[in-house]
Amino acid sequence: MIAALGGNAACLIEESVTQANSTDPVAVRDAMANLVEAPCPTGKITYKGQNGIPKEDVVVLKADVPNKQFQFETRFIPKTVQGE
Repeated sequence: MIAALGGNAACLIEESVTQANSTDPVAVRDAMANLVEAPCPTGKITYKGQNGIPKEDVVVLKADVPNKQFQFETRFIPKTVQGE
């Protein structure tokens, strides 16, 4: 699961550089802030209009260690980030 988040990070950088048509840090930052439904490994991610909190599904799984499985618990899109 952590690898998928790394894939998301790479995807977001690639999408932002493509949208900015530049590798200038300010241009890439601004392009990322305006991404809409960027197609990434864990799903589509939107930053535009989200005040820096990406709009994407968060899936919570419960580990069933003895059976080496995960059980789906819930799925949601966060509205805030703890610690703000």
